Amino acid sequence: MSSSDNGAFIKTLAALAGLIVSCIAIFTFVTGYVTLREVLGTRSQTDSSRQVQSNEGPVVYPTNTTALENVVPNLSANYLFSDDFENGIKTDWFAIDGEWRMVNGNLQGISGQPARIGVGNSSWRNYSIEVTIGGLRNTVSSARQFLENNPNIIFIGVRQSQDAGTGYWFGLSNWRQGCSFERNFEQVIEFHAAENSLDERPHTAKIEVNGDLFRLSIDGKSVCSFSDTSIGNGIVIISMFPGTGADPSYPWVEYINISEK
Repeated sequence: MSSSDNGAFIKTLAALAGLIVSCIAIFTFVTGYVTLREVLGTRSQTDSSRQVQSNEGPVVYPTNTTALENVVPNLSANYLFSDDFENGIKTDWFAIDGEWRMVNGNLQGISGQPARIGVGNSSWRNYSIEVTIGGLRNTVSSARQFLENNPNIIFIGVRQSQDAGTGYWFGLSNWRQGCSFERNFEQVIEFHAAENSLDERPHTAKIEVNGDLFRLSIDGKSVCSFSDTSIGNGIVIISMFPGTGADPSYPWVEYINISEK
């Protein structure tokens, strides 16, 4: 091989070596860039996540307990009236007949045959009543005894006139339950009467008045339902017949809630 051929061969090897070095440099740069981008991307996502969490803000607990104590309960839009009698008898009530008292958070009629107390106004039309009652001592077992002994009985009146003479009545007693309509203190229609007694324990009655439809349930069980268009609106009345005799007992109302339907 001549000296000129040797020189050409060496130049070729040098050029090939330079190309290999260049390829290695480019590969290293690209690999390092990708790795760096992944690292930066991961850090960016972590920072973004932290930023979202920080935007939620810390939970702040109030330190002014007086402000919490003065918060007024958020009553529903259909609220009309309620009373638990814990602080006496609310001034919204107006006595119609007899005398009334509060004993241990319960409303009792202590005189009057019957004692009647009302709430609301004559514009009330469609509403639901939930009332907790008790003290219905079981002293009778027949209609004659019922009339002679004047046992414990509670009537809830709906769509009533101011004098309690005209409207619908739901009778709850220790002998029977009934649903009726009266006009001018005279019973016109008895829609239902059932001889199933309630004892002295607390019972919850629910009365629904909606358009021409009326329903009564006691302790979640339906007692009566009927439709009638005689009276379109009126107040709510509680009527009680206290027990008589040597050892009279007094029925009571523990709680009442009235909401518009």
